[in-house]
Amino acid sequence: MNMKLSIYIIVLLALISSPVLSQVTISGSVFDATTKEPLQGVNVYLSETTIGKQTNADGSFSFQTNLTGPFILVASSIGYQTERININIEKGENKSYSFSLKEKPIELDEIVVAADNTEWKSNFNRFQRFFIGDRKFSENTFFQNPEVLRFEGPNKQNKINVYTEAPLIIHNRDLGYIIETEFLQVHFNPDDNTGIYKLNTRFSEMESSDKNVIRRWNKNRSEAYKGSPAHFFKSLVLDDLRKERFKIVSMGSKIC
Repeated sequence: MNMKLSIYIIVLLALISSPVLSQVTISGSVFDATTKEPLQGVNVYLSETTIGKQTNADGSFSFQTNLTGPFILVASSIGYQTERININIEKGENKSYSFSLKEKPIELDEIVVAADNTEWKSNFNRFQRFFIGDRKFSENTFFQNPEVLRFEGPNKQNKINVYTEAPLIIHNRDLGYIIETEFLQVHFNPDDNTGIYKLNTRFSEMESSDKNVIRRWNKNRSEAYKGSPAHFFKSLVLDDLRKERFKIVSMGSKIC
């Protein structure tokens, strides 16, 4: 994807709801690829959603969802390489999957970034502008652990590659989400804020005992969703374009 990335756009993916009311069960097991022993505490989740569970002592997991369609099922644990499976969830059809996780190799040449590293700070500020952007609901977005970020470049094409040593934790206080993000491939051009990204993202909702805060989160989420690409594609699938006030026109046609 070649575009300016914003947490506003990422969060929209967590807001897509399915018209299907019946629950589908996603279950399975996670094992160590070498020892074949079950792995406990592995995060298994549908990427770009709030849906998932940690594995039990016997390596098993099970959760339910009313979402349907293509998704990426992710298994992630500290010290292991993350595994991804492309799945298709269909109404009334339970699914079972098995993961074998390989241990991560120990990086002997790990780069330690000092707090006063001027180059790192410069690249971080550039990355923050690219990744978070300046859209509505992105102002109160921040990184909980920016120290996990590693930058390479810019190169001759002015491209900066971005890596993480651990999942990057992102807080969006306007929408009430905490987003755990694993970078698979991220690079960007700081001059025009364009780039390419491939991520695993897991959403969790912030908690609050203040009803006004919860009401504000729900209002902002609804506002962020309306008119978004996610809103359009859902309306297209459900044949609700007219009802949702979308219009498709041919190139060169007059919009009225």
